[in-house]
Amino acid sequence: MSGLGPKTNKKVMRTSSELELIKLILDEDKELKKKVIRFIQKSLGKTTSATAKKQKK
Repeated sequence: MSGLGPKTNKKVMRTSSELELIKLILDEDKELKKKVIRFIQKSLGKTTSATAKKQKK
């Protein structure tokens, strides 16, 4: 597949399919989805309303 265009296009396509795969997995496993969302929110420094309430106490 080399020579079909810039490497960035190939990477974007791959990343897109990887994200689709992750989305499918998370749609199947609701518990995992909750954990992943919490992890991402923590990583970004955002909190859910429940977390914010706990921190106020």
